[in-house]
Amino acid sequence: MNRKLYLLYIFLLTLAACNSSNIRSRANSLEAAINGYSVAWRWSLYNEIEDFHRDRDGGQLQLDTGKLQAVRVTGYRVDEKVVDESVSEATIKGQIEYYNTSRGTLQKISFEHQWWYDPELKAWFNAGEIPQFE
Repeated sequence: MNRKLYLLYIFLLTLAACNSSNIRSRANSLEAAINGYSVAWRWSLYNEIEDFHRDRDGGQLQLDTGKLQAVRVTGYRVDEKVVDESVSEATIKGQIEYYNTSRGTLQKISFEHQWWYDPELKAWFNAGEIPQFE
């Protein structure tokens, strides 16, 4: 009987350690996804921005790159991150600083993005809309 309890105890400890490691891995990959998304905006990497935008049904957002040709993002700041307990969904709020080459003035726009984790692809996706640059 003691042997069974000992094996059960070891199993539960191993399970808890794996779950903690999985959560930490997801949190780190969320940070990497947000950083990659930020870099894609600052360097106008429209294909990468599109790759980050996907809804839960698998639909992918198509950017109107014609409207974005005059937009230059100079900053992407995250002000608030709210991550659920299972680290499978996150709400990210912040501001994007940009200028429109036809106007030449620095502007700010607030955003709220809903990120979600796809366990099959082991990747985070942004289900939010593209910010409406003026």
